[in-house]
Amino acid sequence: MTCVAPPIRELEYANNTYIALNASGLGTTQIHRLALSQDGIAWYYVRQPATSSNVVGGGGGLYVVTPAASSNGQFFTTTDFSTYTSFAPVGAENTTYYSYVYANNKHILGGQNATTGILVVSSDGTNWSIKNPNVSSARYLAYGNNAIAVASTNEVSISLDENLWIRNPSILYRPSTSRGLAYGNGLFVCAGGAGNVTVYDTGEHIVTGKQIGRASCRERVL
Repeated sequence: MTCVAPPIRELEYANNTYIALNASGLGTTQIHRLALSQDGIAWYYVRQPATSSNVVGGGGGLYVVTPAASSNGQFFTTTDFSTYTSFAPVGAENTTYYSYVYANNKHILGGQNATTGILVVSSDGTNWSIKNPNVSSARYLAYGNNAIAVASTNEVSISLDENLWIRNPSILYRPSTSRGLAYGNGLFVCAGGAGNVTVYDTGEHIVTGKQIGRASCRERVL
């Protein structure tokens, strides 16, 4: 088994490929920060487009990689992790990206600019549009049953069309310091920093909210 240099910031599976994003790599260059595997056993390093990356994901044969810090809203796409195409959509200036989801054949990046949360959306990987998810920061994204959920620190916003968003459907069991967001079995589940778990259905209604432990919920299980 080939090991990936620790610490690993993010692990994703897209386009039949496992992708491990290393937090620091080896040295101060772009080498040994992004690793790929087709079987989860043999791994190999590939070049990433920035010295440090924050988000990586993909779908439909395309991968999306973002810098770790704001770079005038810039991010990159690639099909082979060798040649990258740079994008910086108008309206995404000063945006730091935190999340990505491939939903309903669309690439969706979530982040925060100087004033609010922001989504950058594309169906072809070339033409990108800006959406306002009605939250302060789009730190976590999840997709299921034709709905998209976005979570910030203590807000959840859900949409069926990326245009009309319902934020915090109820003040009851509002998430506290969100640490993860996932979809499964018809429900969105948001994990909070105080051990709170808040569950929403795709009709934008809270089903339940409860505390499952004293420790912070930090893991995201898909």
